[in-house]
Amino acid sequence: MKRAPGLIALVVLLCGCGSSAGAYAGLTRYDAMTNARGALADAEKIEITDEMVEAFIREQATQGGDDPDELVSRLMGDPATLTALRIDLRLQKALDIVVDNAKEITPEQAEAREKLWTPEKESEAAAAKPTTIWTPGSAEPGE
Repeated sequence: MKRAPGLIALVVLLCGCGSSAGAYAGLTRYDAMTNARGALADAEKIEITDEMVEAFIREQATQGGDDPDELVSRLMGDPATLTALRIDLRLQKALDIVVDNAKEITPEQAEAREKLWTPEKESEAAAAKPTTIWTPGSAEPGE
């Protein structure tokens, strides 16, 4: 299956750093990560079947000491819960793709990346020095 490397890189970026590209569009980091994972799930054509949901519920019930049959019946019988589980599992599968395709880097490479230019660093530097804007009636800059 052909991977979507640009989307994988975006998900890695959003999951692994302190800010998000979506912050510039008014999204929270969580929303940006969810949107990126959703886009990756779309690109990878990830589908979650009833059988996959049921297997997940049974696994969770067993780990939690609950009756798997009762939990499957209750959770899969509620359309809202079933939809929420499908979405969560789909996004988790997208994140699994990211993890499976992640490449380890050395501490030196990580340090070098920190030294690279980023929009956040430019914004911080710009905020540190006041901007003088000329308006009609004010003195010319430098006067």
